[in-house]
Amino acid sequence: MPKITNKKTLIPGALGYLISRLGRMRLIAFSMAFLLMLAAGWLANLPAILLGQILDRVVESSATAFADVAPVLWFILLSVIGREVAVWIRKYIVENTATRVERDEFVGVIGHILSLDLSRLMRERVGAINVRIHRSIEGVVRLLKLLFLDFFPAIITAGIAIYLAFTRNWVMALVMVGAGIFGALVTLLQIVSQKGIRLELFSAKEGIGAKVTELLLGIDYVRASGMREYETTAAGELAESLRAKEFRHHRFMMSFDAVKQLAEGAGYVIVVALGAWYASRGLVSKGDVLTFAMLYTAVAAPLRELHRIVDEGFEAILKVRELVNLRQLPTDPGLAGSGCPKTKAPAPLIETNQLSVNYTDTLDETENRHPALVNLTVAIKRGEKIGIAGVSGSGKSTFVKVLLGLIPTYTGSVRVFGQEIKNLDKLALSKLVAYVPQRPFILHGTVRQNVEYGTALTNVPATTLWQALQSAHMETRVRALPGGLDAMIAEQGRNLSGGEQQRLVLARVFLKGAPLVILDEATAALDNQSEAFVQQAIESLGQDSTVIVIAHRLSTLQGCGRILVFDNGQVIQEGTFKGLSEREGNFRSLLLREKSLSV
Repeated sequence: MPKITNKKTLIPGALGYLISRLGRMRLIAFSMAFLLMLAAGWLANLPAILLGQILDRVVESSATAFADVAPVLWFILLSVIGREVAVWIRKYIVENTATRVERDEFVGVIGHILSLDLSRLMRERVGAINVRIHRSIEGVVRLLKLLFLDFFPAIITAGIAIYLAFTRNWVMALVMVGAGIFGALVTLLQIVSQKGIRLELFSAKEGIGAKVTELLLGIDYVRASGMREYETTAAGELAESLRAKEFRHHRFMMSFDAVKQLAEGAGYVIVVALGAWYASRGLVSKGDVLTFAMLYTAVAAPLRELHRIVDEGFEAILKVRELVNLRQLPTDPGLAGSGCPKTKAPAPLIETNQLSVNYTDTLDETENRHPALVNLTVAIKRGEKIGIAGVSGSGKSTFVKVLLGLIPTYTGSVRVFGQEIKNLDKLALSKLVAYVPQRPFILHGTVRQNVEYGTALTNVPATTLWQALQSAHMETRVRALPGGLDAMIAEQGRNLSGGEQQRLVLARVFLKGAPLVILDEATAALDNQSEAFVQQAIESLGQDSTVIVIAHRLSTLQGCGRILVFDNGQVIQEGTFKGLSEREGNFRSLLLREKSLSV
């Protein structure tokens, strides 16, 4: 992929990226489109020559019959029809290719974003990334269309007009060339004088998009905390700042456009005046004066649009640079693993040796890093029910994320299903793991789609889905929804309570039946009755299922065969619930604190 690192590589890099995304067959199609541009350029200028011939015939003969000019008129009509056919075919090729490129870019960017290093992704604003993705893909498509629907056809048509003028009178051709050069210089001055404003506008719009996403995600709190008016006022200030920058930009553009329009008008007067002067001396025919005027218009029309084309093209190139930068963000190195999980290996299902993970508590990766896990050595046998306890920030969630292959930047050894986690095929691993995170991931879709999500199962029989929902203590609630399994769930599960969201996600665990189940505070939002019901269902998963439970409420861990107590990235206690609660240590202190708070 071409790199766009500075201003010198901006245009070549953007064009190189565009060519690389087209592929061989699409480049062949665009070669055909280029030939059609040449044909359309000739046909667009042909009427100027033919109308000049008609005028000469009318002027030279006082009794010219319509039959004398009819063949020329037929040629004009055929040239117009031929030009429109060539333009239609060219547009078909370009639009068809553009929509396919847009589709491919969207799929490619989404795939890349979902493969990013999570530590790098954490430093980005979600709303800003969303704006950047759509804006940059739009830039690729816009650049493609500008080149083949506007820029190349205009340049080719103008070039052919100048050539035809040159064959008749080289002085007239030079006047047209001079007008073209002047227009190009004014346009270049426009771009140079406004080169920074585009990036400022991008940044401002990106910030607004990110702010809107942030507010929508927390709209209930914004209203409840009385911040609606404040946020509306702040949005107005952002919008006004953007408006002022955009108007300043357009004010400069209007001034430059006025200069170009005056120059174009002056050039037209010069061409007509020179043509009349040459005709009065018999150096050109009177019909040639009309021809020169029409050819100048064919040259001036593209110049009139040149600012818009170049301005929009420069903006599109900046957007392409954003897309290239997005696709060059570092991906998770752990995704490259290809090792096959050994589901029947007699060794421990999970085994860590001197596992250490460091992190930074700021968005700047260059800041000092702190240990999240320190020389952790743990072995978990197949079929064990493991509980994990500890205060916030003790390393519990970091530990399970390593087991899921989400943190490849660790030191030491982590073996899951008989393979080092770094070398394990992550798709194969995902089929063997059922994971419920702290924040339930809920789709905007039906209940069925949400329960099946991430299980690699589709079109599951309704009876099986109802059974999974029953195990998650969610069956009654779903049956009460209009449509049952086909009821729509709002984005992020906003039409469900926190406990219902967790139970819906837990239904995936029971549907998937994976040999490794990881629950990261997955029952924290459940009431005591629902939690007890779900815990009973989890305990009945079977001896072949290994379950790891991180719990905020320690009473949740009573059914676990072994509990690991984390503190400062290390396991400082290990044992059964009864044993740990009866001896002095962190677990007993946490348990007593929990009981005192419940009272």
